[in-house]
Amino acid sequence: MTQPPNRFDRVRQLFEQASECSTPESRTQWLAAACGNDLALRAEVETLLALRDKQGLAVDQPLLRLALHEPKARPAADSGDTLGTDGRYRITHFLAAGGMGEVYAAVDQSTGVAVAIKILRHFSGDRHNARARFEREAALAARIGHPNICRILAVDWQNDPPFCVMELLPGETLAERLSRAGKFTPDEALSVAIDLCDGLAAAHEAGVVHRDLKPSNVMLCPERAVIIDFGLAIGIDRSLTLTKTGDVIGTLAYLAPELLEENAAAQPAADLYSLGVILFEMLTGKKPHAADSPLRLIMQRARGTGNLTALRQLDIPGAWCEVIARCLEQHPASRWASAGEVRRTLQRGQASWRYRLSSRTARAAIAAAGGIAAAATGWLLFTAEYRPGADAARLFNEARAASLSNAPLKASHLLEQAIAQEPDFVNAHCELAVRYTELNQFD
Repeated sequence: MTQPPNRFDRVRQLFEQASECSTPESRTQWLAAACGNDLALRAEVETLLALRDKQGLAVDQPLLRLALHEPKARPAADSGDTLGTDGRYRITHFLAAGGMGEVYAAVDQSTGVAVAIKILRHFSGDRHNARARFEREAALAARIGHPNICRILAVDWQNDPPFCVMELLPGETLAERLSRAGKFTPDEALSVAIDLCDGLAAAHEAGVVHRDLKPSNVMLCPERAVIIDFGLAIGIDRSLTLTKTGDVIGTLAYLAPELLEENAAAQPAADLYSLGVILFEMLTGKKPHAADSPLRLIMQRARGTGNLTALRQLDIPGAWCEVIARCLEQHPASRWASAGEVRRTLQRGQASWRYRLSSRTARAAIAAAGGIAAAATGWLLFTAEYRPGADAARLFNEARAASLSNAPLKASHLLEQAIAQEPDFVNAHCELAVRYTELNQFD
């Protein structure tokens, strides 16, 4: 007897069969008959079909890129070639290829400084639009001007094809580092995370949304992390964009959910979602949505499912858990207000009261502390009034003052001293239970 298909296989079968219907009307009728009374199943298939029909999104392809990419018979430049007025820049070797162009290491022969040259691809299609996108990338990156954003040194529009000159960044990409050495510890990840926050804050302040933030677009240099490749960036005021509202662009695994919706306008919150995916991947070695295909990934997005529990299983500090969880909120308004807020939370190293009190363990601990307090109150009412000694009372009062000054660690130490002097000091025990809760010392 054959096993019935699991939920994912069932959705995929229906999706593939519905895709063969010749008209929207026939597809609707076929789905109604195939799904029967399972309205949730039908809605899931219809969501995927709607996403498939969006311009620029192909759920049956291994990659999602808005890249005017065409194979060429030869590279844009070879070692030894020169570019610019009077051959100012001499190509030394090939570095990488992106959606809009190829990047080479070169030497500025007028200064002897090593630079990176990005050369626009040769396109047989919409050449004018490709060039305009290339010009926009240079203009957006140049107007930020921050150590954590790759610096644009010069642009040559007269060359054919045009090129821009950037600082040559030593090191490796974050993607290469993850592939080579695996996940980071929180201490190792902190400096990279702060640099990314600073770079994003500068970009957003300059009115630029990156829209394609991912590990391969982050360079890890000896002293800093640098965000590169603004080929898909957009001006927040939309004055410099060439992408129609509703176009789906970027790398799907790091793309904010709202950018898959109709008439979605890219806002800084979209970059913060991508930042959350990157931070999750740095700490766990995997992405929060562990899908092995675009179709399965979109289904996870539609269901709002993920793998955030992996953070707690790995004993990741609470501040990191809060930062990542809030970055990955489905609704942009629920995410952090700015990259600066993310930075401050990571530097503080402690999760907020709201986040700590929202966890199941914290709620259980608070309930237990409340039970202890209630039991202690009943015991005190039942027995004669307890009066601690002078030293224990002084320590208890100092602990209460420390608590009011938002110093729970100091308060807990004082309460422990008071209890050590007088083990029957029930109020001190109750107060200490609350302080332990605040410090996440639930055990």
